[in-house]
Formats: sequence, C-alpha cells, structure tokens
Amino acid sequence: MYPTHERQIELPKTLDQATWAIRRILEREPGFGKYRYTNVKIDGAVFETIIRPFFFPLLALTPMTIEAKPEQQKISVTVKISSPFLGDVLNFYERYIDQFLSSLRSELGQVP
Repeated sequence: MYPTHERQIELPKTLDQATWAIRRILEREPGFGKYRYTNVKIDGAVFETIIRPFFFPLLALTPMTIEAKPEQQKISVTVKISSPFLGDVLNFYERYIDQFLSSLRSELGQVP
C-alpha cells in the first residue's frame, strides 16, 4: 500500500461553486501541464487527476483525488494524493496539495 497525503478544508460556498472552481483549476493546465487525464465521477463532486511534476518526471503518474461534500452552510473539500514511492523526502505531495487548495481559494474569490 502506498503512503497517502491528505488535507481537508471547509469553505463558505455552495457545491456548485466549489465544483465550478475545481473544474477551472484542472482545465487551466490540460495535456502537458500540471494536471492530466482528469476524470469526473458520476455525482460530479469527485475529481480524479494525474499530477505531472515539472521538475521530477519520475513522479509523472501520481494520482490525486479531490472531493467536495456539502456540509451545513459550507463545503468540505478533501484533496488526497497516493505516493507511488515509499516516501516524500522532498515534500512534493504536500506542496501539490497546498498549491491546489491555494488555487481553489483564489478561484472561489472569483465565483460569479
């Protein structure tokens, strides 16, 4: 079993606003960018993507899952990465999670 890195945040937004923002982030760098092969599950609130690192191509097949769940008057967003290696010595995965959540907060500031 691979090590998992996970973080959850709560935001005062609707599910539609959160999924709109998540889609925009994942679509921003398709193909040879940071996120590849994005798959949206049936309910539309779970996103699976592959992270393609810029500096270390051996980590090219790192899966990341983003799940948005409605809570009372807010949304809970969980980002999870399963490391394909034994550890994360350089802290790549935690940084990917931080970058994604930072982008999500910024994007939600622009929700119409």
